[in-house]
Amino acid sequence: MKVTNNIENDITPQQLAAAFVNGGSDEQAEFINLIGKCFKEAEFDAELQCCYIADDINKDGKDFLFTVSNFLKARGIGSDSKISTLLDIYETEF
Repeated sequence: MKVTNNIENDITPQQLAAAFVNGGSDEQAEFINLIGKCFKEAEFDAELQCCYIADDINKDGKDFLFTVSNFLKARGIGSDSKISTLLDIYETEF
């Protein structure tokens, strides 16, 4: 997957998703890492934006995110982010 900072043509979410899926695991991980980095550097409340995203994703999106999250947890790959802490609290309290 080749991504540049300046995209001259509009790209649809479908095209972006297809490019992501057709990339190798290293490129896919890099893309996810960059999404996380951009959220951390955003000038808006990125944690609240995650709440809005969670309201709008469908079963396909949830299945993908849960699958990645389950592999992170199964491999003991933790995080000290606020979002990870919220998930840890949710699992122990509910």
